[in-house]
Amino acid sequence: MAIILGGMGLNGALTERAIRELPGEVSLGFAPYPDGLQRLVNRARADGHEVYLQLPMEPLGYPKVNPGPHTLLASMSPQETLDNLAWFMGRFAGYAGVTNYMGGQLMADGQALGPVMAELGRRGLVFLDDGSPARSQSEDVGRRAGVRVRRAHVLIDADGSDAAIKEALQRLEALARREGLAVGVGSGLPSTIRAVAQWAEAAKSRGIALMPVSACFRQ
Repeated sequence: MAIILGGMGLNGALTERAIRELPGEVSLGFAPYPDGLQRLVNRARADGHEVYLQLPMEPLGYPKVNPGPHTLLASMSPQETLDNLAWFMGRFAGYAGVTNYMGGQLMADGQALGPVMAELGRRGLVFLDDGSPARSQSEDVGRRAGVRVRRAHVLIDADGSDAAIKEALQRLEALARREGLAVGVGSGLPSTIRAVAQWAEAAKSRGIALMPVSACFRQ
């Protein structure tokens, strides 16, 4: 099993807590907007966490639903897409790959997604599709660009209550036992950090191997 929690960097105290309390096998996705990200990224990596860059992508309902400045839009020219992508990718160093933040509109458009995947392929980066865009073409477009793509299986904190997160982790564990591999995604909320830390400690006794997200791309 692999788990990645996103939204890191947006709240410094919660990010520090995630780095400190979660086992190193839990990967962390960092939002690109806050200042001073490199210090937190360095802390996370020093504690054994893999780090991923979250790319804000055009969601359904944009601009009413807006991920933030420099969002990658389906209407952009290839050069505009690459310029905005370069801005995101320069925010910090040391990420093992990238993952989407939103993106229901962009990721359903193979032509618009093409320049993104081509650049990731050029840089040798992997792409984790968080599973939220129902019509995502990430796997097909990534394959053509030579990019290794994985699609997450379970959003573990769609309901942020302790009971719901625990139930989602149980579903993820059952899927891993059945299929041999399962990837869960969540956010760096207090309830999620607490639930994942508790689950990870108990999972060892049940024979569950928690691994960094990058290991999924080698399966």
